[in-house]
Amino acid sequence: MSGRPLVYDVPIESQISCVKREIRMREHVYAARVGADKMTQTQADVELQMMRAVLETLERLRDAIRPELF
Repeated sequence: MSGRPLVYDVPIESQISCVKREIRMREHVYAARVGADKMTQTQADVELQMMRAVLETLERLRDAIRPELF
């Protein structure tokens, strides 16, 4: 990394919680959008898959960092 200070110092656990909330919200919203023919199921599935990948990345990062940093 560049060594620059972060603009926002948000703990990784907070980031993980935020992404989990976002996934739950998207599941609800996308279901409604698919039901209203405003989004295809494939589009919803792809978007949710990407957000779940973000969550997995953050969880792997958290697990790779020394626990004493938290």
